[in-house]
Amino acid sequence: MKNELLNSGFHNESIRNAMRKIRLIAAFFFTLLLIVPAGYKASALNLKAGLQPQRIDVSGSVKDSQGLPMAGVSVVVKGTNTGTITDSNGLFRLSVPADAKTLAFSFMGMRTREIEISNQTTFDVVLSEESYLVDEVVVIGYGRTAKKDLTGAVTVVESKDMNRGVYSSPTQMLQGKVPGLNITRSGDPSGSASITLRGPSTLRTGAAMEPFYVIDGVPGASIDAVAPDDIVSINIMRDASSTAIYGSRAANGIIMITTRRAKNNESYISYNGYAAIEKVSNRIEMLSAEELRNYLAEVNKVPLDEDGSSIDWQDEVMRTGVSHNHNISFGNASANTRYSASVNYLNNQGIIKTSSMDRLTARVSIEQQAMDNRVTF
Repeated sequence: MKNELLNSGFHNESIRNAMRKIRLIAAFFFTLLLIVPAGYKASALNLKAGLQPQRIDVSGSVKDSQGLPMAGVSVVVKGTNTGTITDSNGLFRLSVPADAKTLAFSFMGMRTREIEISNQTTFDVVLSEESYLVDEVVVIGYGRTAKKDLTGAVTVVESKDMNRGVYSSPTQMLQGKVPGLNITRSGDPSGSASITLRGPSTLRTGAAMEPFYVIDGVPGASIDAVAPDDIVSINIMRDASSTAIYGSRAANGIIMITTRRAKNNESYISYNGYAAIEKVSNRIEMLSAEELRNYLAEVNKVPLDEDGSSIDWQDEVMRTGVSHNHNISFGNASANTRYSASVNYLNNQGIIKTSSMDRLTARVSIEQQAMDNRVTF
């Protein structure tokens, strides 16, 4: 058979040579179909890996101001939803983006703390307690509540808002400060003031009308055992819902007193003293002895027991009282122990010459925590 030339696609080639070239071209394209997609896929994966941001692992622990581990603390990358919580031992571990800037640590009742990540991978964080102002948090019979959420008749008086002067009882510092609180003071320094909070509830007078006192959580304590300079705040509760916890004893209302205590890792010592002068504000206008004699002479009267003396009996009975008060207090608080003590001396001269009060008061408070702060006594 004679070989013929193939003119289609190949010029001046024999059929045998053309078929050989066609097979080579087909093998080349088949190789491209196998190699190019695999290479493209690998390049795409490498490109994707290059675009994806890198991540770093951070870890650490969270404790409170007393060095105890805190469980359930929220650890979040600021500005993102990436976060975790600490375990029962206060430990945490978190994978964060390499470009993360700040970690935020938050827990109810504690101050939120933000820490720059920088090049750190391990964090030992200490959270401090949140401080509440007295006018924001109110102590009631069942515990504490925010003042804005309070619906009962509760009044809070801080020490800076109380009256200042010569007072034998701390309740006298509330006079004119609380609506519905009536305080009647006698002229005798050693006598107690009459206090009415929820209106007359009995025909009896004196102690039967007085409110129920709670001092630093101790119900039924004596108000006279507290020096005015030791008081931080006084809460006055008049409504039935706040006083129900103490039963019939609180029928006349409750006065809760909070005294000064040392804060965590704090020591203090303070001295307060003052001197005061007290005198009669309104004297009885009466005739002098000479004016009385002249008047009796004008009406043709003769005075009985006339001995020529001239005595002002108000001057003989009353005087200008000079009083002074001295109070020294100190306290300390460590991780498990908190104590405070104070000594108060009051010398109060009454406006009546035979009336006075000389009183020395001492108070000691000790609070101890044991069994990993599970027991307080």
